[in-house]
Amino acid sequence: MRANLQGDRGLLACTALLVGFGLLMIGSSSSILALKGYGDTLYFFKRQLCWVVLGVAGLVIFAGISLDFLRRTANYFGLISLLLLIIVLIPGVGLKAHEAQRWIRLGSFSLQPSEFAKFGLIIFLAANLSRRYGVIRDLKVGVGPYYVLMAVVFMLVYAQPDFGTAIIMCSIIYLMLFLTGAKFSHLMLPFLATPLLFYFCVKGSEYRWQRILAFLDPFHDPQGGGFQIIQSFIALGSGGIYGVGLGDSAQKLFYLPEPHTDFIFSIVGEEFGIIGTIIVLLLFIYLFLRGLAISKSAPDLHSFLLASGVVVMITGQILMNLGVVTGLLPTKGTTLPFVSYGGSSLVVNLSMIGLLWNISKVAEESKYS
Repeated sequence: MRANLQGDRGLLACTALLVGFGLLMIGSSSSILALKGYGDTLYFFKRQLCWVVLGVAGLVIFAGISLDFLRRTANYFGLISLLLLIIVLIPGVGLKAHEAQRWIRLGSFSLQPSEFAKFGLIIFLAANLSRRYGVIRDLKVGVGPYYVLMAVVFMLVYAQPDFGTAIIMCSIIYLMLFLTGAKFSHLMLPFLATPLLFYFCVKGSEYRWQRILAFLDPFHDPQGGGFQIIQSFIALGSGGIYGVGLGDSAQKLFYLPEPHTDFIFSIVGEEFGIIGTIIVLLLFIYLFLRGLAISKSAPDLHSFLLASGVVVMITGQILMNLGVVTGLLPTKGTTLPFVSYGGSSLVVNLSMIGLLWNISKVAEESKYS
């Protein structure tokens, strides 16, 4: 019976369109950087294509994996996630770049452990919260242990340092507690410490403080802290309605930093104009709605929490990236899911799409059984 199930094909079609468009934009936005740095205009495109193959493999694996197996092995996923966050901080093991130690080198490629830890955290939380549903409204044995976990995860990721990812991972824990049915009064407890924590984390770091100042007034320091976001504005504004054409971006000519990663949406706006950006946004909205429909149709709490965690994570990263490139959020190095150059992010996101498709097939099976 299960072999004949088709699941949510709209989810797969939308994902394929985003990944294909991402490859097109990576090839366009990185060509000059690749030629100067590596003597090959398709250097980043070829590497991303390798990650697509690995990501599709991850999608296939998680599309066919037993959800009961994920439930039974969830503690191992949680343990591996914490170990990854610890290993990357070990001197000589973690790869340091731009004053951050967030990667592990594997041959000619590098992995970002925090990306895989996010997914492992979702698998761990979904299984454990579904088992502890009966006590989740108790502060001491219900939400208390997860607040301890939240603190540990925050400190490990913040130490890299990666304040934005630390916020995303803590938000995943918090929202999954909310979805499980934790008491409102208990959910309000983290907010008591959040303003003070945010102040010390930002004020205690010169570059974070400069990012906040640049966010508030990027034109106050157009050649310094405000340079990146101003160049993003120029890219988005110069595209007009129809764009300047594929490959004809001027901002990718060493004006806009990270045109193929964090700010690839700006190049989309420049080369494809308002129409191109609207189409991409509509694809993301459709992806969100399919994920939401799958989570609603989930046959049990465990699969509901798995689907919801995946939707929260992918949607949160989309909103954070788009918020940065449009000046609605302070600058933060977050890739645009499925579109930006970035192997770890792509492999994890495609694997999560596989899990969503898996859950849609389980929901379909339970409907007709």
